[in-house]
Amino acid sequence: MKKISILAAILIAFAFFSGCSRQYYDYDEMKESVEKVEIVEVRNYVWAQNLDMQDIIVKKALSSEETDELLIQLSKMSYVHPFGDPRGLHGICIKFFYKDNRIEILGSQAVRFYNAEGNYDGGESRSFRGDGYNDLISKFLRI
Repeated sequence: MKKISILAAILIAFAFFSGCSRQYYDYDEMKESVEKVEIVEVRNYVWAQNLDMQDIIVKKALSSEETDELLIQLSKMSYVHPFGDPRGLHGICIKFFYKDNRIEILGSQAVRFYNAEGNYDGGESRSFRGDGYNDLISKFLRI
């Protein structure tokens, strides 16, 4: 019984520390690799690779100055990778276009990656602390 209790405590501690580590976007890395940024609306809830680019409505294409400001603010926001299957994309998202033609679509609870041909290339759950994501979006859309 004691061994089971110790094993359970170790597993709980591992799960707690591995799932709750805060991470940040790297400003310098993003500044070097991001070509342009758009604020978009994903109309249908997207779980994995079933994103139809027709379901994305561009709300605002950011200027280079706005892109830089967004990257600065994003690099100050922490996020975690919650346990479980990747959550879906929906609502207002940030769409990054990289210089190597990759695309990243970042939502409030998930991120999806697409390769140069527009095909799904992975995704994961990301949860931002508090209202940070919504506050960031509202700075650029003036909601």
